[in-house]
Amino acid sequence: MEIHTLHTAVEGLEFKTMLNEADDQRAALLTINAGAGGTESQDWAQMLHRMYTRYCEQAGFSYDTVELQYGEVAGIKSASIEISGDFAYGYLKAENGYIASCGYRHLTAMPGGTPRSAPYLLFPLLMMKLKWI
Repeated sequence: MEIHTLHTAVEGLEFKTMLNEADDQRAALLTINAGAGGTESQDWAQMLHRMYTRYCEQAGFSYDTVELQYGEVAGIKSASIEISGDFAYGYLKAENGYIASCGYRHLTAMPGGTPRSAPYLLFPLLMMKLKWI
């Protein structure tokens, strides 16, 4: 029984350490935008929208899709999800960023004849932004 009590206390401390910023208790607005990937990126955007709404359901958060723009062929061009619940922003605050894809990569010859990789040509497929509300 002591191990269970200790385990519960450690989990409580981890929670307080992880979600100790002032805005962590707020609601969140998650915005998903398909980028330059065409239908495939729009498909990914729709998958992410579904993934986050299912996460909200399982985590006990309430959500409302306040903006949703469908793609011409499949998927979505953009979506904004308002998420509310205890520490919604705190749990989701790491969900910022973008997914990039390589357009192509080629080898260039360095002086002395040794090939080297040229930098990837990156373009954003998907951008996600989270802010507190």
